[in-house]
Amino acid sequence: MIPVALFAWLLFAVARSRLLFALTIRAGKITKVKGRIPPVVVGELEDVFRGTDSAGTLTGSTEQGRVRTDFSGRVRPEVLQRARNVVGLYSLSRYQGQTPR
Repeated sequence: MIPVALFAWLLFAVARSRLLFALTIRAGKITKVKGRIPPVVVGELEDVFRGTDSAGTLTGSTEQGRVRTDFSGRVRPEVLQRARNVVGLYSLSRYQGQTPR
C-alpha cells in the first residue's frame, strides 16, 4: 500500500511542477489568476472569453518545450480554440520569465 501511495504522490508532484498557470473563468470573465502568465496574455484571454457563457478552469503546463492548455468546465469548442491560439502566440520563455501570482 505504501509503494502505491508514494508512486501516486510522485506522479502528482511531477505534474504539479510542470503547471505554469491556472485561470478560473465564470460567466465569461476571468475571476482568478494563479501562476506564471504574461499580463498581455491575460488581457487577450479576457477578450476571448468576454460575452460567452464559459465557466471552468484553463490551465497551462509545459510539455515538450511548449505550453499545453487544458480546460475543465463548460466552453464552446471555437472559444477554446481561440484561447489556445492566444496562449500559443507566446514562447515558453515568456511564461517562465513571469513572477508567480
